[in-house]
Amino acid sequence: MNLYQDSGYPRMSLVFEDKAPFCVCVGGRGIGKTFGALDYLTAHNIPFVYMRRTQAQIDACKIPELNPFKALNRVRGTDIVASAIGKSVAGFYHGENIDGKVVAVGKPVAIGFPLSTFSNIRGIDASDYDVLLFDEVIPEPRERPIADESGAFLNAIETISRNRELDGRPPLKVVLLSNSNDLKCGVLDAIGAQRPLDKMAARGREYGTFHNGALAIYRFKDSPISERKRHTALYQVANNNDFRGMALDNSFNAETYRNVVNRPLVEYVQLASCGGVTVCRHKGNGSYYVIEGESAPLRYNSAAQGVKAFKAELVGMLPDILALRVEYSSAVAKAKFELIMGV
Repeated sequence: MNLYQDSGYPRMSLVFEDKAPFCVCVGGRGIGKTFGALDYLTAHNIPFVYMRRTQAQIDACKIPELNPFKALNRVRGTDIVASAIGKSVAGFYHGENIDGKVVAVGKPVAIGFPLSTFSNIRGIDASDYDVLLFDEVIPEPRERPIADESGAFLNAIETISRNRELDGRPPLKVVLLSNSNDLKCGVLDAIGAQRPLDKMAARGREYGTFHNGALAIYRFKDSPISERKRHTALYQVANNNDFRGMALDNSFNAETYRNVVNRPLVEYVQLASCGGVTVCRHKGNGSYYVIEGESAPLRYNSAAQGVKAFKAELVGMLPDILALRVEYSSAVAKAKFELIMGV
């Protein structure tokens, strides 16, 4: 499969025409993922929901200089402007010059929601939107986590989808775009994408389908645009291997794999399980080891109270977590555990 156009930019039509309802697209910085997605949706007159992680990010989109359609307007000659819809929601409309001022007119091309406050937006009906485009779904390391991000995302999908499939309509098309910061992402955890993405990265694969075809993952590796950018001024001076790896090579940062080792489980006692992981303690030296799966005799559910009880059970583990002494059987086990613990 050729993921790139002759211009070198991603062939985003492949994603939107993919039969998989959920499509994860991970690639380097500035290679054209968002531009290509917005270009396809507007060219085909498909109204859609545009989602970002936080309210601040959606609010920023309402500023003309930060309008996500700005590049599309410049290149394609479109006129899409942002306007507030209530306190939390952004609307993106075609703009019209009236008395020297560009104002939003007609029905929205897209509506923008933040995942962090979606649960506060009650009683909405977005069932007439067939596509959800979630931009920058994997948070950067400096971003604060969203409480129960996995549950928040699944509830958002349920709210937007309503009962469309029961009414004979195709499922909501969910397209998730991101740079390859790391695997610690509640949204990817929610749809079971962490393990497949980790395996694809290890094997250098560009495309794969999972969960009986419900999930497709696109890894835009070896991007021609990234290769051109490699010789630009920024990357001649950038002295940060994690940044260069993410931005140019579509690789996860070093922290993703810190303390990921293979240990013999026979040497450990399984203490407690929650959220798809089990915490083990070494029989001799008392060190901690986190593995995938829920196999401990003591198991907690992933609801707020279950997570709270899980943390309380493992409160003695906190100094080891803060000192980075905990070991993990895989990068996925590490990502899941850190999401649960909020670290």
